[in-house]
Amino acid sequence: MGRLLLPMIVAVLVVAVFAGPAPAQNAPSPAPAQTTAQPASGQWPSIKGLKAYSDDTNGMSLSGFLRYLTFQQTGRWISNDDAERVVKQQLSK
Repeated sequence: MGRLLLPMIVAVLVVAVFAGPAPAQNAPSPAPAQTTAQPASGQWPSIKGLKAYSDDTNGMSLSGFLRYLTFQQTGRWISNDDAERVVKQQLSK
């Protein structure tokens, strides 16, 4: 019996050490997008002159980078639709 018990204990310890929780289970869920008319400062961050998916935008699209910058300023996420609208406005000027 003792000869059979030791390998089982070792197997359980190996599984416990290497299995661990999956990383996705520990990741916080993203905050829901909240639409805001405009940042509190009254001005959207400028994306004019930036190239989409470049190092300047951390590899993000222009609307994604605008959303990120707005979140940095306000702590709130704007919707994709709002970000795309603002990008079109800024690029048309």
